Amino acid sequence: MRNLFRPPLAVLMLCLSLAFAAPSAARTYDNARFGFSVEVNDPDWRKLPPPANGDGMAFQSRSVPDASIVFFARNQIDEAVGIEQEAADTLPDDAESVSKTLTRRSFHIEYEHGDLHTEVRGFLVDGVFHTGLACAPRKALERFRPRFREIFNGWKIHGRPAGEMK
Repeated sequence: MRNLFRPPLAVLMLCLSLAFAAPSAARTYDNARFGFSVEVNDPDWRKLPPPANGDGMAFQSRSVPDASIVFFARNQIDEAVGIEQEAADTLPDDAESVSKTLTRRSFHIEYEHGDLHTEVRGFLVDGVFHTGLACAPRKALERFRPRFREIFNGWKIHGRPAGEMK
């Protein structure tokens, strides 16, 4: 009599192939309203519900809920408000340890605020400010810095990597 607890060879082979399969492809999230997308391939990040106005998307770490990354965009209402003012508007008044890099159409800021470390990247593209903001507890920064970099590298604006928008 055949042993009912012994799986058929095909089932065993399927289980082994799934166990050793390559990691799944990155998940891509699109924002059709402002033409940007973000690739996230780390299962620790969960996508949060989008805002009602559709201007952004946010992700939160499952393992450290205080770690998050947010992408949003808004139209440049006043042409006199350039990238320098946009960068200044992202900083809280009591930010500490500010590091800032500005170009004609982009900025990269890192600062401390309370127990959080925050990194902000912004781009002015065709009259729209695109902003990515990542924050993590200071004590977990070394763990999250490479994750932030990976997600920022998967950020595209109108199909081009955001980092090329400088």
